[in-house]
Amino acid sequence: MRRQNFSLIELLVVIGILGALVSLVLPGFSSATDDSREKVAVAEMREIQQAFRRFASDTRLENNQEAMEDIVKYGLWPLIKEEHPDSSATVSYNDYNTDTGIGRRGPYLQREGELVTISTTFGENYEGVGQAKVSSGADTVNIPVVRDPYGNHYRVVCPAIASGDSEAQVRAKLRKMVLVYTGTNGSLNTSNATADLDDNGDIKKSNDDVVMRLMPLASW
Repeated sequence: MRRQNFSLIELLVVIGILGALVSLVLPGFSSATDDSREKVAVAEMREIQQAFRRFASDTRLENNQEAMEDIVKYGLWPLIKEEHPDSSATVSYNDYNTDTGIGRRGPYLQREGELVTISTTFGENYEGVGQAKVSSGADTVNIPVVRDPYGNHYRVVCPAIASGDSEAQVRAKLRKMVLVYTGTNGSLNTSNATADLDDNGDIKKSNDDVVMRLMPLASW
């Protein structure tokens, strides 16, 4: 009995069908992977949020405007290491005093890399580590960071601060600091104008970013 082989046309048809199936399946697989990474990121952000709030409670952070500005400027560094990224900075956090119950008892987070950036000046257009106005002739600094599931770093952003804001207004805005996961593209799509969260929740999705409040609700 003679065996019948596939013709070239039949083989091309089979390859075309397989290619179509792959093109249908791969986007769904990619989307599922992105969703999975976002869930991991949100879980990590919750851990960072709790670490930040322990730090804020230990250091009485909400009463220290200069320290809050410093965190917006340099990110999560005080939760990670003792030394300030900028050797010329005047902000520091005292070690924990068991008698008073005040002071930093970190590290609260594990360092997962460093961001090499330019020493910056805190300004109203500041949108997170590496996004600020650059000081003329400033030195480079190494800022410790925590990585997200895509290998990018979590950002700290706060609402825009205007030059005419009073101290109370500045402090109120600094208390609205948020943690940002930059999603699949690694690009910060959350501006300081859109960083604010309403009182209905402490997390939101903004474009490709996930935004989570850092300060406790009681401080708002």
